[in-house]
Amino acid sequence: MLIAACNTVLAQDIFQEKFYTPELVLKYREEAGLSVDQVEKIKQIYNSELPLYNSKKWDLDADMTKLEKLISESNVDAKAAAAQLDKALKLEAEIKKMKLDMLVKVKNTLTPTQQSKLDVYKGEIVSSGIFPSLSGKQNVTGLRGAKAMMEKAVFHIINGTEEKMMNEFPKNIEPNDIESLEVLRSEAATAKYGALGENGVIVLTLKKKK
Repeated sequence: MLIAACNTVLAQDIFQEKFYTPELVLKYREEAGLSVDQVEKIKQIYNSELPLYNSKKWDLDADMTKLEKLISESNVDAKAAAAQLDKALKLEAEIKKMKLDMLVKVKNTLTPTQQSKLDVYKGEIVSSGIFPSLSGKQNVTGLRGAKAMMEKAVFHIINGTEEKMMNEFPKNIEPNDIESLEVLRSEAATAKYGALGENGVIVLTLKKKK
């Protein structure tokens, strides 16, 4: 399972380094100089993949939940756990192939000049990831990534108005209270926020209280 996890991280790093997610491209369409036709084509690529992706992602979440239960037993059924892991890894591989196919199509829609303009934003982690997560785990993943980079004071923006330099994540904010979380690093952070973004920027939007 540790090997599988390492392979997952490696694949994600390669995807982030070599490709441009549709969320990032569409967010910075004007900065990159995309045409109306390019924007519509990328939207079509994204929307055509979404239903099948979500279906597989829901199945993967269920398989991982079942695997977690199996290995949480005081006496683990090794055969059942291995079979469940194989099932989850097969689904995960299918999802990765879908992501690769989609990211290739998006990249091939962009000109080399447009790709160069988007490179400055590659350090930015768009809150929805390659596809939006409907499992409720996206905020937790983003939260861990935000905490991991806080060796130095990081510029926080909360609900677009509250700004502060902090070297720890706000203790009064729970993952379930987060509507969206955006992490900017390196050039993406300094390009947008200047010297304040030197150590990174975390942009938090909290859910409105009912």
